[in-house]
Amino acid sequence: MSVDPYHAVQQEIQTSLQTASQLRSSYVRIRNMAKEDSEELMWARNELKATLAGLEADLEDLEESVKSQQAALMGEEIGVHNEMLDDLERNVDQTDSKVNDGMRRLRKFLRDSEEKGSGWCIVILMIVLMALLLAIILV
Repeated sequence: MSVDPYHAVQQEIQTSLQTASQLRSSYVRIRNMAKEDSEELMWARNELKATLAGLEADLEDLEESVKSQQAALMGEEIGVHNEMLDDLERNVDQTDSKVNDGMRRLRKFLRDSEEKGSGWCIVILMIVLMALLLAIILV
């Protein structure tokens, strides 16, 4: 895995900012004191431009570093989410299997109870009818 250049770039940017600030101060001081076309003023202007260009390059490097870190973090997060979804899918499958087993047992129970319940009902009705017949005969 590559090393994140964030800290190195951060240090370069801080150094460049300090240098740019000093050069700007020098440029303003020279501009106020020298002629517009003086060699010292042009040198200060060129140095300031070069420092700002370097600072811009450092900022671009920093931007790339941040983007790559974001991409890596997003990739890790997506991986975690995929694992969570896989786990959820396994749990849903297990629950579905348990529900199907429960429904199968319930259907079997209902089928068995219908068969046994009807038989018991007939037996009880026959006993009641016999008791009524016996009561009619004896009375």
